[in-house]
Amino acid sequence: MPEMIQSLLQAMRFQEGRQAVLEQPQFQVPFLLDYLAVFLWAVSGAIVGMHKRYDFAGVLVVAILASTG
Repeated sequence: MPEMIQSLLQAMRFQEGRQAVLEQPQFQVPFLLDYLAVFLWAVSGAIVGMHKRYDFAGVLVVAILASTG
């Protein structure tokens, strides 16, 4: 009987460890890389707006829309 209780406790500890591993995110984009990507999309949107000869407000709107997706 004590062996059964011991194996049950061992299984419960395994399940707790497994649950902790499953709750961790699989992949997370680094903070700086995320902001760099947003900045580069904003620059590309601003370039498109300038090629279409938009005024400053138009370029700003296109840049914001391009960067936020």
